[in-house]
Amino acid sequence: MKKLHKITLFLFSLFAFIMILEHPITYASDAPLIDLSEHSDVNDFYENLNGQWMFFEEELLTPEESAERLDKAEGTLVSIPNSFASHVGKCNTYGTYSTKVKVSDLLLDKASAIHIPYQYSAYSLYVEDVEIGNNGVVGTNGVTHVSEMSPKSGYFKISDNEFVLTMQMSNFNYTDGGFQNSIYLGDSSSVTRTVSNKMATTLFLIGCIFIIGLFMFFFALYRRQERLFLVLGLFAMLIAARALFAVPFYYTLFIPDISWLFGTKLEYLLTELTAMTFIILLWMWYKDDFSKKVLYGLIMLLSALMLVTIFTRPVIFQPLFFKTFYLSIPFFFYIVYIVLKNLRTHSSYATMNLIGIAIVFVAFFNDFAIAGDWYDSGRFMLPAVGIYVFMHFVFMSKGFAQSIKETDKLNAQLFTLNTSLDRRVQERTAQLNKLNEDLKELALTDGLTGIYNRHSFNEFMEKAFKKAQEKQLSLSVLMLDVDYFKKYNDHFGHVAGDELLKKLVKVV
Repeated sequence: MKKLHKITLFLFSLFAFIMILEHPITYASDAPLIDLSEHSDVNDFYENLNGQWMFFEEELLTPEESAERLDKAEGTLVSIPNSFASHVGKCNTYGTYSTKVKVSDLLLDKASAIHIPYQYSAYSLYVEDVEIGNNGVVGTNGVTHVSEMSPKSGYFKISDNEFVLTMQMSNFNYTDGGFQNSIYLGDSSSVTRTVSNKMATTLFLIGCIFIIGLFMFFFALYRRQERLFLVLGLFAMLIAARALFAVPFYYTLFIPDISWLFGTKLEYLLTELTAMTFIILLWMWYKDDFSKKVLYGLIMLLSALMLVTIFTRPVIFQPLFFKTFYLSIPFFFYIVYIVLKNLRTHSSYATMNLIGIAIVFVAFFNDFAIAGDWYDSGRFMLPAVGIYVFMHFVFMSKGFAQSIKETDKLNAQLFTLNTSLDRRVQERTAQLNKLNEDLKELALTDGLTGIYNRHSFNEFMEKAFKKAQEKQLSLSVLMLDVDYFKKYNDHFGHVAGDELLKKLVKVV
């Protein structure tokens, strides 16, 4: 019994500890401070500003008011990054975040910057009383609030090693709201370099995926029997296009005039269309085992979701999107079952496809969890799809190279056969010419005596007569008759008669 009490007490204590970790109790007795003073390398200073901030619900404070209220610790102490929902239980609201930042004296009077990769909320960011960045229009309701999502960097000069940051934020008509994503402080060169490198890497990856997809698409378009690569190329191009409209919303840098609502709808539509293409792709690979009912059901579901995305606002289609995509969990196990079933073929392509699908699904669940605010981590969908598409591109290139190799081999064999055939044709032609000459000789000469026959005599006489006529020459014909040849033939026999004719010809 005592043992049972101990176990119960332990479990209760463990539950209480977990609840404390899940919902930490914060006390606003002192102003929050993010201490970065230990970072002394000015040339490599790029740190996030995660930590304790003061939150003032439904108040848009000026920097001066924020600093004053911060010193008095009159707000709610919150941990950043986090959402409005975790602070006040609702996502559509507004407020002011504020904190103090302490940096090393080595950074004083240096050009510095704060980079905000993206926020789902509209915001205005102040360092002391100077606004260094904004996105959209911060408002107190859905009419005055204007959403916008784009990466921004604000530049300023640090004059004191301790300064106040103020972030006014608002969110309406969007499921996510609040200070949900990390922002970064650093010297201007480090911020510019880091942001440029990340952007260049991402855009390079997007470009590579798109070009590979475009190549596969047109390759299959001109070789109509390669429909699988047509869908794979379309999938690659769609995922590349989606990456521009997803976090961190690089499309705003290239199309600055596009509205936030249109950009958000495009992001979700491209996601749904990409998912549909991927499902069709999997069905084409595993037609024998992939149920058509499952295929048609998922296509109809995604089509309905796309219609909802087109005709409704984000507060409606976004929650529906995340609820619908929970179906990806059983679908994943269904696909794993099908792929494992096909592994019995022991083909290298089946193994490669299993690895690629696993990478894509793991990256999808990771990004889905981040988008659902389950945890904060790096997004891997784009590089995962890049790996997956590249694997198929290598496999396709290998198959194409093997087909060319086989074609070259067949061409070499055909050339050898043609050469041999030419030689045989020449031999047969020579034989045929000789036979023709022999046949001509047989046609113009007598078979017994070997002298020219009557047909040859007629041809010769015709030519000789014309020649004599043209040149006014005499023409004579000598005729010989063998007397009593029939009696000789009858008396001595036909064989003796033939010999007589041969000897007569020789004499003549």
